[in-house]
Amino acid sequence: MLTTSEKGRLQEALNSYKSCKSYSRTFRNKLRHTGLFVGRDFKELIQVLPGIMSKLFSDKPSASLFIKALHALGRLSSLVYMRGVDRCFDYYIAQIKHAVTDVTDLLFQLDVQILQKGFSKQNFTFKPKVHLLYHITDDIVCFGSVLQYETENGEQFNKFIREHLFKTNRHSTSRDVATRFGKQFICRHLCNGGSYVVEKPAGNGTRSVRSSIGDFVKLAPVNFPGFNLHFFGSRVNSDNSGLSTPTLCDTLAGVFQSNGQLFLGQVKIVQARDSADRMRKAFFMQKYQIVPNSNVNCIYTPAVVMDNYNNIVVLPLGGLVEVNKDDINIVQAVDIHLSVGSSNNQKFLNVAKFGMFWWMLMNIAKIY
Repeated sequence: MLTTSEKGRLQEALNSYKSCKSYSRTFRNKLRHTGLFVGRDFKELIQVLPGIMSKLFSDKPSASLFIKALHALGRLSSLVYMRGVDRCFDYYIAQIKHAVTDVTDLLFQLDVQILQKGFSKQNFTFKPKVHLLYHITDDIVCFGSVLQYETENGEQFNKFIREHLFKTNRHSTSRDVATRFGKQFICRHLCNGGSYVVEKPAGNGTRSVRSSIGDFVKLAPVNFPGFNLHFFGSRVNSDNSGLSTPTLCDTLAGVFQSNGQLFLGQVKIVQARDSADRMRKAFFMQKYQIVPNSNVNCIYTPAVVMDNYNNIVVLPLGGLVEVNKDDINIVQAVDIHLSVGSSNNQKFLNVAKFGMFWWMLMNIAKIY
């Protein structure tokens, strides 16, 4: 679908995202290594690739359907990869169902187009994982956010299995590993305040009594300074979904809060000299405004100017203003890396960033 030069432009656009501070991890591989991509690579791509493709190749008819499918998948991913929903849960489920329908419909159209163009058959529509998308809302209702049970997060546990396998005698590996994990789970249960049953003398017999070592564990770091060195020192699973809130840094774009007010802006940090001729970091903020619109079909309330894929158009509001970093709180990191057309003033707020589409649906009126 893309020529060699077009693939080069796409790689350059992806490379430009390396400096985007709105993501905890950015895509740093080469597109020619697609066969070696792992889950985190696809997570990074699905957040930025839809916007890049529509900016670079919107005038390429053969890519239009593929771009639409990417945007639909980006919106679905943005809705799914969230820590939780604290309000309007029924509306959230309805949005996911609508997004799933959009994705599967566009994948079917893409299958048809691929056959008509004479390319090798793909059958995106008939893949089992596409069918499972129709059950995702039932899973969310039953089990909560998919971040709690996504496969990739669970696979991080494999490193502990591998470590235990190294310590076995290679004869009964499954039993030995299960025994070690069983002991660890028992320790975790007890250290978290869980109880256990012991038999204590009572008259001529015994009676069952529940006991706990939770209080001892709480005091152990005080009474035994080396306790934390030997217990609870393992590394937790990493956040490979990019949902952690970043710290205030140069070029970070986001929704910030100051004096109880929410605003959209981008940070700029410069080195300056104070009155004592000492170097210091000066924090400046470039604020942005969301452009109002009268379109009754806009998905956001109140209506705003957006593109065909629900990305929101934002404009600079005034110039750089120096701010006190202690007065600024980061509410939500946003992606305004891409500009609208050739204009550097108008920018797209990318709603394919994980969690951003739902966040804007719920909170856009607060920063309007």
